[in-house]
Amino acid sequence: MESSRDYSNEKNWIRIYPIYIDKDVKLPQGRKVSINKSCEQPTSSDIYQAITKILNLPCKLEEEVKI
Repeated sequence: MESSRDYSNEKNWIRIYPIYIDKDVKLPQGRKVSINKSCEQPTSSDIYQAITKILNLPCKLEEEVKI
């Protein structure tokens, strides 16, 4: 299966936030994966390390935006 998305443009990259994979977050609160594939208190740095070092995929760590 091939994607038609142009990943050379960072605007088309997929964003993964720690809340998506946090074991302590319920699905209605924002977790996107099953509980058995989630982890405890993930950080954006953990996700970055996994993507760049283990999966060898391009990744950019976005700076935190304070509201």
